[in-house]
Amino acid sequence: MTQRLWLAEFIELYRNEPCLWQNKSKEYHDRERKSAAYKVLLEKIKEIDSTATIDTVKSKINTLRCTFKKEVLKVKSSQRSGSGKDDIYIPKLWYYDLLQFLTDQEVPRSSRSNISKDDEETNDNEDLDSRPGSSLASNHSESDTGNLASSSESPSETDKKESQSNFNQ
Repeated sequence: MTQRLWLAEFIELYRNEPCLWQNKSKEYHDRERKSAAYKVLLEKIKEIDSTATIDTVKSKINTLRCTFKKEVLKVKSSQRSGSGKDDIYIPKLWYYDLLQFLTDQEVPRSSRSNISKDDEETNDNEDLDSRPGSSLASNHSESDTGNLASSSESPSETDKKESQSNFNQ
């Protein structure tokens, strides 16, 4: 049996075990069902590697999925708007079509911020208070801050005066 034929059969066995790849399935969360499916794939791998283990099976599946995903990303990036028909990437992976059943399984996780809205407002207020001309900055003596403008001037006027005094020195 050739390596390609063996791998095609392995992929077919994997496809027939949705508990290992169909993450929206109830079986996907059934440990016993998954264990049985891994054992089926282990028997297939033992045809070419008698020392194989369940970890070998998981590694083989991971390698296949990662390689397939890279090819999918190449295809998608070549299909961006503005690309001509001739510019679309054609997958070179010989088993690309055999793994098409995995395409709808890659669902990106939603992200969420770990900064609360109250924290953002507090940080914004602290930034405002530390600017020259603010009430906190005007509490310092003139000797501490150099030529500090009065609090009635806008920050941009204060910045201009400080720049001019630094330039003239």
